[in-house]
Amino acid sequence: MDSSLILGPMLRFVDETTASVWVETRAAARVRVSSAGREWEAATFSVHGHHYALVEVKGLEPGSSSPYTVEIDGLNRTGFDGGIHYPEDDFHGSTAEVPDRVT
Repeated sequence: MDSSLILGPMLRFVDETTASVWVETRAAARVRVSSAGREWEAATFSVHGHHYALVEVKGLEPGSSSPYTVEIDGLNRTGFDGGIHYPEDDFHGSTAEVPDRVT
């Protein structure tokens, strides 16, 4: 079964050094978030037949802004993968805004 993206990616939470990226997929999958030469990964979990992943991105620089990409089972779901464009996901990597401090 195709484990491609249904909803997301969505930036769910950001603090000084971490962010959470949420997605919904068609089936069980591994989800990888990449940014600035680093990678974070999580497996999907299932609730009533729906598959979700929440990838915790750690070690962000306070006050930084970094583009990121999302892969589902090794396929880039935010625009391009090895020069192949996915028109159904016609958007580019998002930018995570990290606040200077949390109040």
